[in-house]
Amino acid sequence: MSTLRIEFDIGINWNEDDAPIDPIILPQLTPPGMLSNDSDSSQSDTLYMRQGKRIHRGRRAIVFACQMQQGEETPIDVVLKLTTLKAHHDDLVKEAGFYENQLAAVQGNVVPWFYGIFQGQFRSRFMTCMVLEHCGEPMGQAQYEDIDFKAELINRLGYLHSFCGIEHGDVRDSNILVKDGFAVFIDFEYARPHKCERTMMIEIGKPWPQELEFGCIELHDAGKDFGLWGPAIVEFLDGCISVYQITSAKRLVELTLRNEYTDPADALEEAREFVQYLVDIGTLPKSALTN
Repeated sequence: MSTLRIEFDIGINWNEDDAPIDPIILPQLTPPGMLSNDSDSSQSDTLYMRQGKRIHRGRRAIVFACQMQQGEETPIDVVLKLTTLKAHHDDLVKEAGFYENQLAAVQGNVVPWFYGIFQGQFRSRFMTCMVLEHCGEPMGQAQYEDIDFKAELINRLGYLHSFCGIEHGDVRDSNILVKDGFAVFIDFEYARPHKCERTMMIEIGKPWPQELEFGCIELHDAGKDFGLWGPAIVEFLDGCISVYQITSAKRLVELTLRNEYTDPADALEEAREFVQYLVDIGTLPKSALTN
């Protein structure tokens, strides 16, 4: 089993009078569902954590970006997720268990590489630390505007459901990192085992179906939140209507023009442009242009 040695200031291991900080040394913990490898001497190494910088402080844990070195190997960039809060040690151990079990086959691709969970006492504090690959920054505006990135994001989320049997539980931009141009999911503290009952694929631009019809709430909501579904309800002129009612530009005007001061000819021209837009994004069939 490995040992974790933290050699940078995390806020609790400093000394007065400019004395060097005290290293924090924690033994590796075996997550639930995993067998201990105490007999494997190749695993009995120290993981040195250096050059750390805090990148996130949450209610449950603090996250540091740092460099990890094992033996004479080249240091690599990792993140250290740490808690000293009594109520959240089990949460971090549970999350580590997902990485070691359900997510083991997709480490380094759909989720970060997992380097272990460590737990022990330092001074008067009990600490739990999880070490993961540093995969980059959270998705930003460039990714929101990249339909191919978002389509692959949904594919990867669906893979977590169907292949790994796990529901993420907190799908949002801060929990999706960008590694080599692809989405990587982190923060599985709200995850749970999941048998996905999705009944259809997400077709880009098509109106979103009802949740019960689609069969999976998390994937359904992700399709809406990341703009892959087209609108199911649209606002035009004086009304809001279902896109399923729009069979032509003329019909759109008939359903939404409810005042006497808008020129019907102008309304029809505007409706043609709007219908063309809905066809272009895949929400309406091309037949809506000719009806």
